Amino acid sequence: MSILKLCGIENQRKCIVEIDYYIPFEVKVVESSGSHKENIAYWRTGDIERSLIEIGIGLNTGILRSITLVAFKTAFINNYYLEHKEIEEGTPVFDVNIIPQNGIYDYISDFQIYLGDKDITVVINESNKCEKIIRLDRLDIGVDKENFMTHISINNINSDEYSELRDALKL
Repeated sequence: MSILKLCGIENQRKCIVEIDYYIPFEVKVVESSGSHKENIAYWRTGDIERSLIEIGIGLNTGILRSITLVAFKTAFINNYYLEHKEIEEGTPVFDVNIIPQNGIYDYISDFQIYLGDKDITVVINESNKCEKIIRLDRLDIGVDKENFMTHISINNINSDEYSELRDALKL
């Protein structure tokens, strides 16, 4: 049983956020020019049947490649506030040592989704223990004092994205 652990931060890369009725959100991190294409490993959480969020990381490098909210049980309309935390900009690099040979690690645990006026937050671990936020464009990833991921937020959602998310989350 292990939550993704941040082990470094690389230079900022381009981050594309897609909001959709069928897949509420997907974040894609564009590979930097000159970098080699690598296989992607997946860290997943939820009950894996009715709730699932999938985080793709480079199998060798641990660099964040994607985040996809595939399925969920419940969501709430509520601005999710965290105390102001240290913010560091860049591309998160995660520890790949927990990923087994098949390239998929399932962390069976519930998560909560909060749709706010200007953001959507997925709380994966005790977010009240968040010590630092790694910001990649519109994406925030919170980590605790031991660098384990606490939450994911997509910021600066516009009114069209808000409406799409509200429909997708059945709120």
